[in-house]
Amino acid sequence: MHCIKPRCIEACTQGAITKRAEDGIVTVDTARCNSCRACFEACPIHAPQFQQDGTMRKCDMCLERVENGQEPFCITACPTRALHWGTLGQFSA
Repeated sequence: MHCIKPRCIEACTQGAITKRAEDGIVTVDTARCNSCRACFEACPIHAPQFQQDGTMRKCDMCLERVENGQEPFCITACPTRALHWGTLGQFSA
């Protein structure tokens, strides 16, 4: 989940979670995460997940693929084409 106003960013005391202005992708700097789980508690859908070392991770929309002009894997792998990638404004209702 990549919220418009992510509560996890506000809750993170280490500044480990940021949102990219250019595309809205919420990213996590695991080196800054102190494993406090405040992000998890703040998130209404509990999107943050924790690795075995305790640091938080979440979907980053396959950032490396996006930066290379490709779609995230979940989009290309969906057999029914039910998933779409982009800003809300580019999809019509």
